[in-house]
Parts: sequence; structure tokens; C-alpha cells
Amino acid sequence: KDLVPVSLVGRSPLVLTVGHNSPLQSLADLNTAAKGDAFKLNYPSSGTGGPNHMGGELYAMQANVKVTHVPYKGSAPSVVSLVAGETDFGFLTAVTINAQLKAGNLRALAVAHDSRLPAMPDVPTMDEAGLKGFMADAWFMAAVPAGTPQPIIDRLHREIAAILPQDDVKSKLDAVGVLPAGLSPQASATFLDAEIAKWREVVKTAKITLD
Repeated sequence: KDLVPVSLVGRSPLVLTVGHNSPLQSLADLNTAAKGDAFKLNYPSSGTGGPNHMGGELYAMQANVKVTHVPYKGSAPSVVSLVAGETDFGFLTAVTINAQLKAGNLRALAVAHDSRLPAMPDVPTMDEAGLKGFMADAWFMAAVPAGTPQPIIDRLHREIAAILPQDDVKSKLDAVGVLPAGLSPQASATFLDAEIAKWREVVKTAKITLD
């Protein structure tokens, strides 16, 4: 209630990722391995309640498997855990794994969005890989304090919406796996409400707490 949305600026879909030495070659392989031995497979996150954690729990719910969450203190150590083989798979943003992907230390198996990423055109979506309707991402929303005059909110949205399609901006966003949005204040509020409802259900079902 303290903030009101100006515009959903962009979305950074989570990427199903494994270490370069992992025997898992696809989402189907992961599903088979996870169903074979409950809680045997584990996945890292940058911390409890973050996008990586929530993506892993959503996967467990939709694929009907049991896996173990391993929280780290930040994105860097969670990525290192995959590279080192300490964790089995992860749902990480493209920007956090980009360098390790290029170095060949990680492999991307699927993108948790309804379309492929320009930065990873050969990586299928989760839907294409076999888990229908799976979408999970980190997103970025511009907001202002509640009570900000509507003309100011509208002006900020117009400026954001005008900047995002520019070639230099879009190319930089594409390179790090961020999909530009530029939604209106009203559409952004609708998106936010839907996200809160979606993840509230995941938190409730998975019994996630911050203690």
C-alpha cells in the first residue's frame, strides 16, 4: 500500500541450468531423476524466498517431485555450487549465469517463459521441453510512493515506454536475458496482483518461512 506501480520495466525469465559435468541433458532427464528418489536432488538459490527458490518450488509442485532447496548467501555462491557439482540443478536468471555459460561451465536446459530468449535462441522453453504452462522470472517494476499525482505517474510511464524499444537499450537487455515490457500503470498493477496471488499459493503449499 506504500507504493503504486508506474511500469513493469522488464522480465528476466529463470533458466533451468545444470553444471557442465551433469548427466542431466534435458528437463525430461531431470523429471526422471527427481521422481526416482525423493529429495535426492537439490537446487541452489540466492536466499530463501527469492526467485530461484520460488522457481524451484514451483517446479516441484508442477512436476510433482520432491527436491531439496539449498539457500546460499547471494547469487554468486549459488552459481558456483552448480559449477562445482555441489548442487544438481537450478533456476537462475540469464544475467547470473551468462559468463559461466559462455565459459562452458554451465548448461542451460530450458527457459521458464512462454517464448525463447534472444540471448539463448537454441534453448527451449519449459513448455516446449514438456512442462506445460511453467513460467517463473525475476522482474523489475518502477514504482512511486502512494499519493503521487497521476500526471507524474503517466509521464514517467511514457518516458520508460519510449526508452525500452530503442536499439541500444534493447540490445543491452537482450544480451543479459531481460525482456522489455513497458506496461501501463494499470496493466502493471494487474500484473503485480497476479504475481502476488501466484506466489502466495506457492509459499502456502511449500510451507516456506523466513526463519
